[in-house]
Amino acid sequence: MRLGISEILKLVDEAKTHKEKLAIIEKHNSKVLYEVLTYTFNPNIQFDLPPGDPPYKENQNVDSRNMLYSEWRRMYLFVKDDPRSAHLSPEKRQDLFIGMLEALDKDDAKLLIGIKNKKLPYNNVRRDVLKKAYPGFLENV
Repeated sequence: MRLGISEILKLVDEAKTHKEKLAIIEKHNSKVLYEVLTYTFNPNIQFDLPPGDPPYKENQNVDSRNMLYSEWRRMYLFVKDDPRSAHLSPEKRQDLFIGMLEALDKDDAKLLIGIKNKKLPYNNVRRDVLKKAYPGFLENV
């Protein structure tokens, strides 16, 4: 079974050495994992959502651990200045974000809030490790 994104990042966070962290990223690498990290660490990607943590109800369903993989395709809805979401009112955008959070595993929801706030809930997932895992990671930023 494929690990959820927050599960992968938790493993990276808990790994003791750079080598272990890189091995975990390599083993579980995916487009979504790369984009999660890019959206978090790229200061040019801003979200058109109110600051802070939105009010939502945590999902208690353990079967939703891989939901972020499929839901990620809708992240453009929340990115500031993305023309594909210009038609959304701020209220509708916030409602869609809360709906996504409530559909995700509780740890992935916390991760998504961290991405929006530009701070992962995992302190040991750092840029220096990511630059080794992904050569050229955010080089032009």
